[in-house]
Amino acid sequence: MIAWSYAGEGCPSDARISLYKGGVYQYTIVNSVTPESGSYSWTIPGAQAAGDDYKVRVTCNANINVYDYSDAAFTISSSP
Repeated sequence: MIAWSYAGEGCPSDARISLYKGGVYQYTIVNSVTPESGSYSWTIPGAQAAGDDYKVRVTCNANINVYDYSDAAFTISSSP
């Protein structure tokens, strides 16, 4: 689950969520999510590389200058 807080301003439309590893864009997780929802259920692909330097970025589709990254990096572990 990806969760965020939305202050209710700055993004009058939908937003997209992207995955970054070590500061480098990996791919878009979802192209359109309602900012007010505050969460998105994400199933991590089984082939996703393991690492402890992942972040997500939520970007307003109407204004790409309105975005925010995860406050801290998170870990994705490999499947056994």
